[in-house]
Amino acid sequence: MEQKDIDIYEILKDMPSDTELYTPLSGKVGLSYMALNKEAGEAILVKNKNGEYSFNKNGRWMEGGEILLFPSNKMRDWSKLAWNTGDILVNKDGNAHVIFEGFDDDTYETFNGNNYLWKNEGITMCFGEYEDELPTSDFSKANKEDAQKYIRQIEKRLGYKLNFENLKIEKSEFKDGDVLFVKCNDFAFIEIFEYSKKNGDLCDHASLDITNQILDISGKYIIREDHITELRLATEEEKKQFFSALAKKGKAWDAKKKQVVDLKPVKLTFEIGKLYVFNEDDEDGELTIIGKLIDKNESEDTLTFGNQYEIENEKFVTDQAFDLRISVNKELREATENEVELFNKHYAIWKKEKEAKEHRAFKPFDKVLVRSGDNCKWLPALFIRDRGVGFESRHTALPIHSGEPASFAQCISYDGNEYLAFTSDPF
Repeated sequence: MEQKDIDIYEILKDMPSDTELYTPLSGKVGLSYMALNKEAGEAILVKNKNGEYSFNKNGRWMEGGEILLFPSNKMRDWSKLAWNTGDILVNKDGNAHVIFEGFDDDTYETFNGNNYLWKNEGITMCFGEYEDELPTSDFSKANKEDAQKYIRQIEKRLGYKLNFENLKIEKSEFKDGDVLFVKCNDFAFIEIFEYSKKNGDLCDHASLDITNQILDISGKYIIREDHITELRLATEEEKKQFFSALAKKGKAWDAKKKQVVDLKPVKLTFEIGKLYVFNEDDEDGELTIIGKLIDKNESEDTLTFGNQYEIENEKFVTDQAFDLRISVNKELREATENEVELFNKHYAIWKKEKEAKEHRAFKPFDKVLVRSGDNCKWLPALFIRDRGVGFESRHTALPIHSGEPASFAQCISYDGNEYLAFTSDPF
């Protein structure tokens, strides 16, 4: 936005009298008076020991003149003075985000921010809970999409929801059996919470020192509150790391008994329709996959999986089956309750997106592909109307090959999906 388009009056109208500003006419001035009619030529009045000066709503001394009223001598961008506490800002390189808390002083050159997230050398994500003296000139308000992405990253990283009223992380009371991440001076732990003493010291059933890769299942150690620098629920990846360390020691966590138990070796039996976890090499490294078993041929050492969720990539795959050799995959096992929940969560997201695409709002005579069910062929047609969610075959269309209107259960855009015409391939 160009400077001339900014309505300075709207920015200043709620600011207190004597708010310090700057004009090249006389240097530092204080806000004195705001006219009731902002369209007046003298909408904004400022003053200092040398006299009074009036400006229109855009900060011009006279109509057609230059803008001569600014937040300060060293910060002349009015759009930044309109920042509010809680606004999400992004730097000019797009690799750092922060929540605005307030300016350091009346020069507006630097500001304070909370939950500062940035990429170090463009690769590693780094986090600071509070940062001061950030350069105002390097930041601007993030757009809605960018702000939402930042919020997701922060909440996923910390395991809590952001409270935009106080710009703090919402911490909750932990329950017996919760898996926590604890940072303690120069050490970090993943542990199963047992209880906190009245003085805030932390006790656990078992813990994994991820700094030194040491697993303790005695439950005898206590972490003192004054040593804790970060405390939150563990992420899914951290939980996986902890339970994998237990399994390597032949142990498992029994959530019902609330204790660590011996892991009994059980011969795995494979059931069609169940979810299993296995590892697969990818161009970017090893992936952990939760897959739904759709076929098996144990005599030939083969399992076939349909829908799959790649944990590291956070990617749900539905358009291809995958054959797995049983004997060569040592990590093959039945999915845990948490992994089943994770798979179903992302399946629901995928299904919702799929339905949204299938039930998008078409206009009469739009080119579409329609069919009556998953095993039917997609037919090119002209869209007529959507009968609504109460009808199983809700889409009425005119198939090109027949010229007779009919109703169909599925309807997608023809553009971009031409290759599906006259096939029964999944969308």
